[in-house]
Amino acid sequence: MIEAAIATIAQAAEISVNWFVSFDQVVAGREIATHMRSGDVILARGRGYYACAGQETGVREFFSTARSPLCRAKTPRG
Repeated sequence: MIEAAIATIAQAAEISVNWFVSFDQVVAGREIATHMRSGDVILARGRGYYACAGQETGVREFFSTARSPLCRAKTPRG
């Protein structure tokens, strides 16, 4: 099954993943605040890469294109 998944991913022209993580924070020794972080990742072979991660404090985006293989990060101002 793993080999079939690897073969499928290796042949795909585009790969997309949506993800999320939730975690708890103990506040003032007794209150629990639950936070959520989520994002999207898109890889288009020969065209570039895009990823986005968001949480209550804002969003970070990461880009890479075929002309510029290094990933650069930017934080939108809101």
